[in-house]
Amino acid sequence: VINPGNSGGPVFNADGECVGIAFESLVGEDTENCGYAIPSPIVRHFVSDYQRHGTFTGFPRMGVQLQNMENEALRRAAGVPDGKK
Repeated sequence: VINPGNSGGPVFNADGECVGIAFESLVGEDTENCGYAIPSPIVRHFVSDYQRHGTFTGFPRMGVQLQNMENEALRRAAGVPDGKK
């Protein structure tokens, strides 16, 4: 459980290694005690990006999108052989 006073603190694994930052967010009236752990690689990327650019530019994107091929008509339209998904 992440309480408001714990948000922003370290998250440790069973070996005592810091693996992220605790984060609590209350968004909207229907949300209560939603806690997250932001992994260390994400935090390092953010800090490095901010130091280099003075802002967070985000993560690179490959421009690839995935599409579930559950629908038979969609599989036919995409040329997926029968029996494959």
